[in-house]
Amino acid sequence: MAVSFVGSTPITEYIYKATNAKRCQALGGAKNHAIVMPDADMNNVVNQLLGAAFGSSGERCMALSVVVGDAAADALVEKVQKAMQSLKVGAFSEKSNDFGPVITKAHQQKVVGY
Repeated sequence: MAVSFVGSTPITEYIYKATNAKRCQALGGAKNHAIVMPDADMNNVVNQLLGAAFGSSGERCMALSVVVGDAAADALVEKVQKAMQSLKVGAFSEKSNDFGPVITKAHQQKVVGY
């Protein structure tokens, strides 16, 4: 048997120790990367980065947290910052919100026992 896990560093460490290091691939604090080429359509890049970074409130394995692209970095950062200012955060049930918490208080109490 083997274990492969991607997640937060504390949980990854727990899983690694629990397997006694027998065929365990434990990727804690994993980061996904995007490479932005100098000739990229920056408006499209910004839209895709916002979806990747904030989609599912960052609670999915493919949340994007690292962008690489020296030639376009300053312009890209400026555009992303401007686009982020217009995002509306709040309850998912409110259709005008772009994103919000994915865990309700009731769910948290049920799962974690708070």
